[in-house]
Amino acid sequence: MMRTRNKPWAFSFLLLLVLTGWSVAVAQVPMWDNSRREANKDKLNVFVDYTRFRSSETGKIRLEIYYQVFNRGLEFKEVSGVLEARYSVKITVMKKNGDPVDSREKSKVLRVQDRKSATSSYGFRTSQVNFDLDPGKYKVEFSMRDLSSHLSTNRTFKVKLSSFDKGSPTMSDVEFVLAAAQSDDKKSSFF
Repeated sequence: MMRTRNKPWAFSFLLLLVLTGWSVAVAQVPMWDNSRREANKDKLNVFVDYTRFRSSETGKIRLEIYYQVFNRGLEFKEVSGVLEARYSVKITVMKKNGDPVDSREKSKVLRVQDRKSATSSYGFRTSQVNFDLDPGKYKVEFSMRDLSSHLSTNRTFKVKLSSFDKGSPTMSDVEFVLAAAQSDDKKSSFF
């Protein structure tokens, strides 16, 4: 057995390992239950986040906006033997003064095999939208609408895109991925 009294770094490492495991376990727990759903009947279960990187376009910053929609927040209807939910997403990036810079809108169809999958607390879809923008301060408006139930969720947040062209290395936001694949699409699109 290792004695931590003679090796204080070992105790710190073990503590860090335990805390990391705990934080991963907590992240796997759903952030709400059905009682909260009843209290927020006018909203969909959606998480929105973003990150920024140096763009492949000179002088531009890549803004990646991620969203995650949970199955149980959508209204599914039976279509040709499967359950189907339809929703639309619109993301608008505006200058600080409110002038629009860029906007993307897309309708999506989600299909599952059974009611259990449609109401699962763990079933979700994650997608992203990319923008290549000049450095500056922006306001982002995210809107998602269930096309069957007409429930919607709107999020507005501010983003500051600093230049990565300062000559010295600059760290972009950290991103973790399960899998990655190269796309031939030069413009951003939904997955």
